[in-house]
Amino acid sequence: MAHIENLQTRGESLRIADKEPDPIPDPGENFAEADFIRDLVSKAREEALTGTEKLRSKYSPNAIPGYKPPDTSKSVRFMTVSPIHMSFSELETDEEAATVIRSFMKSLEEDLKEIENATLRPHSNLLIEYSEGYSLGLPEGTVFHDIAKLLHLRARASIHFGESEQALDDIHTLLRLTKHLSAETSLIFQLIGNLF
Repeated sequence: MAHIENLQTRGESLRIADKEPDPIPDPGENFAEADFIRDLVSKAREEALTGTEKLRSKYSPNAIPGYKPPDTSKSVRFMTVSPIHMSFSELETDEEAATVIRSFMKSLEEDLKEIENATLRPHSNLLIEYSEGYSLGLPEGTVFHDIAKLLHLRARASIHFGESEQALDDIHTLLRLTKHLSAETSLIFQLIGNLF
């Protein structure tokens, strides 16, 4: 318990409620107050209570036909990331994989555009109830993580087709999204924000 006393001596609070991020006075500047994001977070929290996973099944890369999470043990062999087709169980070329990804993403274009627009806001506070303490579930973290993976996959597919502008848009959106998630004081959001 000496470490706790040491922190308290330095004025550090160990109360979770004291870790809440500062409020953002203008909701128009808050990423989380964009209509689409507010609805997304609300649905994620509601689904966590009811045990349904509609958002997960909609935004998970696993919903892409034939997709399987890449084997990260092979990433070193390719210096950065493995060829895109290695994320699919039955595809042999990046052309096939990029085509499947592009086809899947068409149904999500409007959603991803809403997310891109929301990330242009300068600040973020997801209005998490930190007073719930360690029982806090943070289901929206999983949904944002899945969306980040989709942006990453679409950027890679766009690069394959030589669509550098679309790829750059997705990379910028991804970086802004991870910055917003990292603004939360929760370790979970810090980890998600630093994955990409």
